[in-house]
Amino acid sequence: MSSHAKGVVIEAVGVTPKGNSGCRKCYRVRLKNDEVVLAYAPHDGGFNFISENDEVLLEKKTMKDIPQVKYRVIKTSGVCLKKLVNPGPPCQCPKCGGPPRV
Repeated sequence: MSSHAKGVVIEAVGVTPKGNSGCRKCYRVRLKNDEVVLAYAPHDGGFNFISENDEVLLEKKTMKDIPQVKYRVIKTSGVCLKKLVNPGPPCQCPKCGGPPRV
């Protein structure tokens, strides 16, 4: 399996991590191969830009305190999540097509 995957958001769920009482915002996503996985929405406010039935691009990245989460959301509807959360100067991350950092 590759390090990236595309899928469609089925529902938003709140997952409680082990070791503390916080609630992490996650999504249940159906991948193109009909596999259903749990994906984490990073950045403060990233959860607000993703809704049900949105197409998302996922990166395979585990979270240490949430054992069932294996993926992280990178893009939603073709737009980088980092760009949506922090509007301003153009996003320079390689995932958005920007120049690589030196």
